[in-house]
Amino acid sequence: MTLTMPSLRILSAFVLFSVTICANAQSFTCSTPATPGYIGLAFLEFRPSAPQSMQPVAITVGRVAYTANSLTSQIQGSVINVTLTGSFIPFDPPPPTQCLRTTVGPLTAGVYTVNAYLLDVFLPSAPPSLIATTSLVVLGTDSAIPTLGMSGLAVLILLVTIATRHATRTRT
Repeated sequence: MTLTMPSLRILSAFVLFSVTICANAQSFTCSTPATPGYIGLAFLEFRPSAPQSMQPVAITVGRVAYTANSLTSQIQGSVINVTLTGSFIPFDPPPPTQCLRTTVGPLTAGVYTVNAYLLDVFLPSAPPSLIATTSLVVLGTDSAIPTLGMSGLAVLILLVTIATRHATRTRT
């Protein structure tokens, strides 16, 4: 039996896919395409979806018909770039979408643009391609620095005065 070039490519892709699944225990199956995390063929999700400032944010990324080998993130001002490294899976229909999660932050309050890129390991000379982009709104915290009101300050002064008088009387 002689293997043709297309057969060898499919066989090598299958072997690579099998090895990748075993080697990457961190990847997991994304939720179904009906969920709000899907943007076209890409999956991009935040947890929590409306984070407070100074709270870390988990970003989940995946791409239909690609393995999920690694995920990196970079913050530049109000732009968060996440790059998924994977390889194309030439099956029809493709297997369930694999995702990876990374954590960024804590972030300050504001609006961030989140760009998800895909870097195909079989195309090392090609630049990463943009697969999804969306906005992330980080809310400010409502809690102010705790302070004393006027009545609390008056009670504190009274207690310090009493403690000072008691301390000086016991010494004499």
